Amino acid sequence: MLTPSKRSTQAYKLKFAVKKAAQVDYVVPPLEGLWWAEDMDTFTHARDKSAWDWTMMIMTPDWATPDLYEQAIAEVTAKKDLPRCPNYAWKATTKGCRRRSCTSARTTTKGLSWRLHNEWLPANGYEETGKHHEIYLSDPRRGPREDENDPAPTDPSQGDGIMNRPNIIYIHSHDTGRYVQPYGYQISTPRIQQLAEQGVLFRQAFCAAPTCSPSRAALLTGQSPHNAGMTGLVNRGWGLNDNSQHLLHTLRAAGYLTVLGGLQHVAFDPNSLGFDVNLSPQDTKVENVAPGSSTS
Repeated sequence: MLTPSKRSTQAYKLKFAVKKAAQVDYVVPPLEGLWWAEDMDTFTHARDKSAWDWTMMIMTPDWATPDLYEQAIAEVTAKKDLPRCPNYAWKATTKGCRRRSCTSARTTTKGLSWRLHNEWLPANGYEETGKHHEIYLSDPRRGPREDENDPAPTDPSQGDGIMNRPNIIYIHSHDTGRYVQPYGYQISTPRIQQLAEQGVLFRQAFCAAPTCSPSRAALLTGQSPHNAGMTGLVNRGWGLNDNSQHLLHTLRAAGYLTVLGGLQHVAFDPNSLGFDVNLSPQDTKVENVAPGSSTS
């Protein structure tokens, strides 16, 4: 297995090459793994690791070109003895609605994998196609080993109680400030008004930054924008110092399935954040982002 530390050497060399050539910086995404077997039952049920195949990979942004990649590999191999470098490859891949679990090595358990394949996928109308895709939020070598004798849970209510936890919906309106109905403005926002009437309306809150990406980053990381690394707009090249500081990873560690619906503005590529399910629109046109906005 190509260890994360050695793979990240090439990833960071590429990052700096892109920054120098294109004047654009980005956060190196986490290590990802594709796992499969000729007989997938050995992966999902029998757990026969001797029959598994795998590919490790790190996502790169669109402005990182194959030429810059080759340059980064050449510079790294000239300085370090990395005998497996010839096994590395630059490949384009497309993602459909397949099995993917974005996990921390410390929370990856046989029980969670079993629930994913045997409960969550069938319950939500998905079929197992393609390869099993994992995103590692910490070094997978440091996590506890799975107990191969640990029986798969037969009752979702047993164990950590994941199935019994309340849903959490986080809604972030785009650049509205307080210019919405609950704050007394003559702008019809009936759904937001309903939320305010049935919940709590803060009248003495403040925004951590006057611009979009930094203020969102503060809310989603619990840090000041400059501590989170977001002192400018994402579309101007800024990004989080560490995507694992995003709220979604805290929720996942507590057993939640995380879903991105609609727009976000804290990462150039929303897939790099690590949501379990990404429902982002194809573009920012109002008819695609909010098709019911003209009537609601």
